[in-house]
Formats: sequence, structure tokens, C-alpha cells
Amino acid sequence: MATIDFALSTNANLEDVMIFEATAALSSIAPNHSCRVDPQLAGLVLVTVDRDDAAVRDALCGMRSVLHIVRLTAILDLPQGPDALSQLCAQLDGTAASGSNRLLPDLTRVGQARASFRVCCDRIGTHAFRSVDVERVIGELIHERQGIPGRMKDADVIVRVDVLGNKVVIGEQIHHAELAKKRVHPEFIRDASLRPNVAFAMLHLSGYQPGQFLMDPFVGSGTILLEAAIRFGTRGRFVGMDRSERVVAGARANAASLGLADHVQLVCGNARALHLAARDAKGQVDAIVCNPPWGIRIGKQDDVDDLYRGFLNSAAEMLKTGGRAVVLVIRWESFLQHARCSGRWRVTEARPIRTGDMIPVLFVLERVDDTLWTGIKSGIHRLVVLCREGDGVVAPVASAESTDDAAVSLTRRADHDHDAHNAPEDPSSQRSHRRRVSQ
Repeated sequence: MATIDFALSTNANLEDVMIFEATAALSSIAPNHSCRVDPQLAGLVLVTVDRDDAAVRDALCGMRSVLHIVRLTAILDLPQGPDALSQLCAQLDGTAASGSNRLLPDLTRVGQARASFRVCCDRIGTHAFRSVDVERVIGELIHERQGIPGRMKDADVIVRVDVLGNKVVIGEQIHHAELAKKRVHPEFIRDASLRPNVAFAMLHLSGYQPGQFLMDPFVGSGTILLEAAIRFGTRGRFVGMDRSERVVAGARANAASLGLADHVQLVCGNARALHLAARDAKGQVDAIVCNPPWGIRIGKQDDVDDLYRGFLNSAAEMLKTGGRAVVLVIRWESFLQHARCSGRWRVTEARPIRTGDMIPVLFVLERVDDTLWTGIKSGIHRLVVLCREGDGVVAPVASAESTDDAAVSLTRRADHDHDAHNAPEDPSSQRSHRRRVSQ
């Protein structure tokens, strides 16, 4: 039986998320499909099915973790040397001229006199040529050999020639616009907005389930929360915040454009003090998924450290024990250090991913009980109660939070008394003391 191969692309190191979704999408309509990953093809999953029809294509194009899908015609080794692109073009030209073992898609089957095409190239690695050079040279070859006119915009067919390290992946794209870009919300887009396919992968890694409580303390354009509401339904609680009123207003506009304004709660708040923006959510959140500022515009390293430390401490107060935080950061050393030092997080995953020209690290953290932390707090609470009773205060402690405030006050008082007791005596008071003794 003949089989058809598709190549599905995503950000490098998110292939496992795409395999999970592809398996779920094809299990009923193409039960004999297979998925595999080639270590030399970063960000690519190869899917083999026994038929190519509308149902299969719709299922693949409905996936939310995918950037591009092509029907494969060839995977080649990239020729080496400074003239690698010329050698590749000569290899493709030889098969195009002979008509046998064709490596480029056959565009003549489109069957329309006005049919047009364009070549697109994604390139990963160091090469002696640019992506635009690949698009130009291969585009000229297809036009010369197949007689189909090229068109940069609104082309009928898109041919992909992606160069991934030392491999070249060639095929016909089965959709027009990039699948992730189709889900970008045009009402408000930030300069560094997260791609929806990365947001989907982060939600998958968080273990979020329909009906749970999800929080994004750096909401930006709202991509993560809106992706969750669309993918998992609106039965859950979705809370997002940002310190900028303008950003919150933009995220609200995006939510309204999707009919989700009543299902997503967006407020101004500080990620270092999440309990102030969501007072009823302390210890109730199931998952925190966010994309903090990458530090390029924050300022000095001290500011980044303060942001990470404050966010991690505040997030630990909001999450349930066992809840997960999935965080995408560029200054990963600092973030990892603060996560480890807090004693309230267990780092379960840390995977670098490629987004544009940057390589941030995606951390998956699990909120754990720090027995030492809990023991100290319990001890302070007991001492606060005893001190109040000793001062003749008979009113019971209203809550752990009020006890925390009292503990802070008690600690400050103790520090003050300790400092006063150990402070050096004023010389003038020492002289007056000696005079009294001599008298």
C-alpha cells in the first residue's frame, strides 16, 4: 500500500508536544499513521499516513502546536563547501530535467492557466547563503522547468525548501498562511508577543485540565489565556495581569474580539505581589503559565534578579501544592538559581527552544511543600499567640495572614531590642555614670 509523508514543523525541542497532538488528531481517521523524529531535523516531526484526503489534511491543519505542514517530496543532504547552494540547485535541476525521481513538487498538476507559486525557506545553522538566496534560486529553477509564474503574494502554491543544519527538506505546503499566525490577535500585538503554538505547548506541559484555575502574571497580549480558553473551554477560571493599564486594555480588546471578554479576568497587578491583585486566589491556583520580560528592556541584572525572586516567591503563595508553573525566560541562569534557592520549587524540566533569533529556556516547576519553611512559620505563629496572651491580649488570632503580620511586627520588635541592647554606650552617658559612682 502506498504511503504519504508529511513534515510538521514547530519550534525546536517542542517535537514531543506535536507528536502527542498529532496522535490524538489522527487516531480515529488514520489509525495506521506513524510519527517519528530525526535528530538531525530540529523542530520537525515526520508523519506517515496511508491516504491523503481532506479529512487528513483538515486534522493536521487543525493542530495548535504546528507552524507549517508540507507534503514531502525529498529530504536531502546539503552539499558542502562555499558553492553548496549551486550544487543543490544542480542536483534538483537534473531530476527536474529528466522527469524521473522528481525531488521538487510537480506544480503542473494544479491545472489552472493562472496558477502561481512562491518558494519559502526557513534556515537553521551557519551557511554560506541566506534564506532569500534559496527562495530566489529555487524559484527561478521551478519557473524555468515547469513554466509556472512566481508570485510573492497570494500565490496558489507554496513550495518549501527548508535548510536545517546539513539537511534540506523539500515539499509542498498544504496551507497558505502560517498556521500559528492565523491565531494572532490583531487588535493588540506587542513587539515580543508569544507565538500561539508555543503558548499551546506551554499549556500542555503545565498539565492544565478543563475547569481548573489558570493564571498568567505577565499577560501581554493575552495569548496564553486566550489559547487556553479556546482549547480547553471556558469552564475554568482564567486570570491575567500586567502592571501596564495600556497592556491590560489591549488584552481585553483581544479577548472581546474572540467573544471571551466575560470569561477572562484581566487586571492591573504586580507579579511580585500577586495576592494583591487576586486576593481570593491564594493557594487556589492550579497552574501558572507565563512569559516574563526577557530582560532586554528591564535594565540592570539586579532588576532582573529582583523580578525573578519576587515572582517566584509570590507564585509559590498562589499555587496549590503540586501545581505547576511553566515559565519562558532568556536569563535562565538567574531564574534557575532563584528557583533552587527558594526551597519551594522542584525543577522538573528545562528545555531550550528556538524563537526567531533567540534561544530562551522553558522551565517547568512544581510547587512543593518546604517542610523547613512550614515548620518555621508554624513556630512563629505559636510564639505570636503566646506573646499576645502574655501581653493580656485575649482575642484569638483571626487568620494565618494576620498572624504573619504579627510575626513580622514581633520580629522587628525583637530586632530593635537586640540592637538597643548591643549598641555602644554614648561616651557622655559613660562619664555621668562614673561621676555618680565616685560620689
